[in-house]
Amino acid sequence: MLDFPDFSLPNPTLLLVLVVSALIGWLMGALFGLWPGLIAFAVTFTILAIWTAPRGPRRR
Repeated sequence: MLDFPDFSLPNPTLLLVLVVSALIGWLMGALFGLWPGLIAFAVTFTILAIWTAPRGPRRR
């Protein structure tokens, strides 16, 4: 039989970070133009991804 990869959703926290960053980038882009929107998306995504990242060693 073929072994298919797991197509479940990625990390839901990272998905939420992506959505929030996209909304903020879209808003800043609508207000101030393309480059401020892209910069706002990149900065927001970086800050939220680092802030919500798991810390310390993983234990099972």
